[in-house]
This record gives sequence, structure tokens and C-alpha cells, in this order.
Amino acid sequence: IVYLSCQLITIMLVIGLAGAIIQAARRTFQKIKFRHTKDYIQYLQLALFFWLFILATLAVEDFFTPFDQNLSNLIFAFSLPTILIIFLSFNYTFGRLLRLIPATWLIRIQAFRILLELMFWLGYKGDFIPIQMTFEFLNQDIIVGLTALFAASLFFGKGRFKRLEAIIWNFFGILLIINLIIISFYSYPSQFQIFDYQPNSNFLADIPFIWIVGFLIPFGLAMHLFSLRQVFLMSPQKKRRLFGTMK
Repeated sequence: IVYLSCQLITIMLVIGLAGAIIQAARRTFQKIKFRHTKDYIQYLQLALFFWLFILATLAVEDFFTPFDQNLSNLIFAFSLPTILIIFLSFNYTFGRLLRLIPATWLIRIQAFRILLELMFWLGYKGDFIPIQMTFEFLNQDIIVGLTALFAASLFFGKGRFKRLEAIIWNFFGILLIINLIIISFYSYPSQFQIFDYQPNSNFLADIPFIWIVGFLIPFGLAMHLFSLRQVFLMSPQKKRRLFGTMK
């Protein structure tokens, strides 16, 4: 029952965040009155579905099975979307579109990490997720999720623009993501494993948990990088005007 519950939580998170991406893209295109909005939204939907389907299919075929030679396969699931995210973070055209997305949205959406961390904790209680991947030990990623809801209003609500605080919060969130990746890496059955007791992190190779590696964690990273892009590239005066009209 616990395992099934964790699967359902993961699936709901993926569906919810994929829907949020599509909705944000649709509203952004509508703001610029883009003529081909419907076509581009369809392309985005297909791209998301295709990537999630590929990950699920590879997981079913044991492509990510925790053998020494397959550790790089699991890294592939994370690195491919991360490369795309980094590219978009420095892309000029995407940067112009990013300015139309409310800064509060990019922060509040990080609240999804509350459910993700609760799922990890539930999996630990169900004896298939290691304790070091939960907030009871080394993974404190839940802090970002808990602070996301009020941090957005604190930084950008009611015409406010707290540049330094937003930068610190985003970098702190990135560090927690890196921490989770490192913990998972060294808990995975391979020649690099440090946490060599049971359970380990081999559950990440299974469906739907492979979506944590290939979608949920990259999504959290993307929201931090995109938020930083907004903060660094826009003047405080312009930010106050923009965020004041988009709250």
C-alpha cells in the first residue's frame, strides 16, 4: 500500500507540473498575441508526453537497472533535460518570454517539493527509500517547498522587489537540489556507492520514480534558474511595474 501510494503521489506530481508548464506557456503566448499559440502548445504537449513515455519505456526495459555499467544510464535521464534547461536559461528569445511570466509563479510552484519530500519520507517508512534521502537525515529539500509560498509574496508581492533575498533563496534551493542528487548518487548500487546499506536508491530506476530523476528534479532546477534569470536581467524599476501588474 505504501509503495502504491508513493507511485500515485509521483504520478500526480508529474501530471500536475506538466499541466502547469502547458498553462504557463499558453498564457505567455496569449500575452504576446502569438498567432501560432495552438500549434506550439500542441508541440509542447507532445514533447512532454514523448519524454515521459521514453523514460517509462526505458525503465520497463530495465535500461536504468542498478548495475555498475548502467549508472551512466540513470545520469542520462537527468542530464538531457538539464542541458535543455541551461540552454533555455541563456537563450535570448526564451528570456524575452520569461519576462512575461509572473516572478511569484516561478517561486510558488516550488511548493511541489513538499509532496515530493513527504513521498520520500513515506517510502522510508515503507522500507524502500533510504533514510538519508529524507528530511529525517541528510535531505532538507523540503525547506524550499515550505518557504516557497510566502517567499514569493515576500520578495515580489505588492510591488516589492527584494533582489538579494530572491538570489539567496534561489541559490539555496539549487544547493539543496545538488545535495539531493549527491545523496541519491552515493546511495545507488554502483562502484561509487557510499551508503551501502539497505534500502538504497535503486527505486529511482523503476517506473514512475524515474520521472523524479528525469522530470521533477530538473523542473525544480529550472524554476530556480529561470527565476534568477528574471532577477539578474531586469532593472528594479521595470520589475516593480511588471510584477505589480502580474500578481
